[in-house]
Amino acid sequence: MEQVAATDATAPASPLPGAPVIARIRRLIVVAGLAALVYTVFTRAGKSMCFSGADPDGSFIDASGSPIAPSCVGLTLSPGPLVYFAIVLIVIGALTRALRASGADSAIRPIDRAAAIIGIAAAASVVISQVWFGLIPLSEYGNGFLLFPFPFGGVEITVTPLETAM
Repeated sequence: MEQVAATDATAPASPLPGAPVIARIRRLIVVAGLAALVYTVFTRAGKSMCFSGADPDGSFIDASGSPIAPSCVGLTLSPGPLVYFAIVLIVIGALTRALRASGADSAIRPIDRAAAIIGIAAAASVVISQVWFGLIPLSEYGNGFLLFPFPFGGVEITVTPLETAM
């Protein structure tokens, strides 16, 4: 009697026509969702600085020595809506190209490329926005122009007077 090896690693083919394309579409949607989640979680940061000093009596003085309550500047980095919009456009574009394809292999190619592009774009957006945010010089606030990482993240600026702690 002949024995059949039970180590066949190939999955049984689905009877559904176009199953490989549908599986790649599912993978594209999962990659897009995970990329959006990673981008949302890791594009968060904050930093602040107070421009102040104190005289020997404990009163506030500003940088020029005037007895004025100094200001505190706070920056908060958050995800930018353009990255989410780009992810959606990449998914729609890939699905449109897959619909126009002549066969399953040519339909899978743009879907796979879109999944790779989405992952790379999300990772690059996180790195670019965090590095750019880290390089914003708070000490230059009010003396010039602050350039924010607009397409990759949104920055909220808050200016408040310094208050004494009691």
